[in-house]
Amino acid sequence: MGTGWEYRSLQLNREAGWFVQGEVDFSLLDTRLNQLGMEGWELVNVIYLQQQSQFDLDSVVVFLKRPLS
Repeated sequence: MGTGWEYRSLQLNREAGWFVQGEVDFSLLDTRLNQLGMEGWELVNVIYLQQQSQFDLDSVVVFLKRPLS
């Protein structure tokens, strides 16, 4: 039988402070991804969710996986 995986998603949005001047704060993102990498998480995909109306926030969703322990 192959390796089992555990999955995790991380939503980065303006409300949570992930954006600076309309752009993703890559310094903050790098720091968080490095922390998750030290916990065994591997980045597998990123999607960008566009604004649907003037009241919605743009966000980025990061998907990670790691082997089940």
